Amino acid sequence: MVNLPFYTYRVRPGSTVFDSNIETHMNGLEARMACLDYIRGVFPGLAGAAGETVIEYCCYLFGKIIREGRKENLNSWEKTVDIFTETMNSLDLKGFRIKAATWVFSVSPVLLGRLCRLYSYLKNRC
Repeated sequence: MVNLPFYTYRVRPGSTVFDSNIETHMNGLEARMACLDYIRGVFPGLAGAAGETVIEYCCYLFGKIIREGRKENLNSWEKTVDIFTETMNSLDLKGFRIKAATWVFSVSPVLLGRLCRLYSYLKNRC
């Protein structure tokens, strides 16, 4: 262990990371889907890895939408569920995290959102 800063980052006002506008984040999901479609066509062997990024972003959105707790975000929730389900069904995803997330989602999407939030908290804390 060394008591030196090896990593820093800048928090900018208006950054999308801290943006509570769900539509902004839905654009990020659509961009990931476009990348997945491209990779499927050009590099089919990498489709699983690209699909995992879509699934992970869906989990992030589930947590964000739950935290916001607004009825206006119901359409975004439904669209995220559809993309999550479509991606899970269309790819051969072998990663343990993805299998675990799928199982938890089938039991309770709310629980998955809470677990994703806990995972993000612990990941950023360490």
